Amino acid sequence: MVKRPRREYLDHHQGGIRRNTQHKVRQKQDNDTFKLMFFYSFLLFLVGIVFIIYINQYVQISRLNFQIEKLKEQRDELKTKKAYLQLEISSLKSLERIEEIAKNELGMAEPAEINYIVMAEPEDNKSQDINLAKNTGKEIDATKKKSIKDRIFAWFNNISQVQAGTLDE
Repeated sequence: MVKRPRREYLDHHQGGIRRNTQHKVRQKQDNDTFKLMFFYSFLLFLVGIVFIIYINQYVQISRLNFQIEKLKEQRDELKTKKAYLQLEISSLKSLERIEEIAKNELGMAEPAEINYIVMAEPEDNKSQDINLAKNTGKEIDATKKKSIKDRIFAWFNNISQVQAGTLDE
């Protein structure tokens, strides 16, 4: 004879199985919920970090643009100051101002007349002697060949030329 289990035992025994499976299912659901919450919080954290980095970059760009504008203003001010200083330099270099300072502060006066002296460049003594010897021979030959008209023009040209030191007063 086969003994049949009692109904109470089976109900109790099966109820325990049901409770264990329900407990395991609930633990798995709690575990899945925890994982899902962790995933969403991590995702939210990453989105927050990206947002903070984006805002930080925007703030830095704004700061740099402000500095650029400030430097442009300084550059414009310096250009204006440079133009003013160049104008001041040109006014200080003007000949009228220099003449006024020379007359009033230094007691200088304009000359009554201006004498100009034209000087030839000095040559070496040796080359000058050689050139003189060559020229005297040529001048003698040239004067023999020249007509009276050419001699008179040469004489007038020699009179009009003045050498330094010959007009002593």
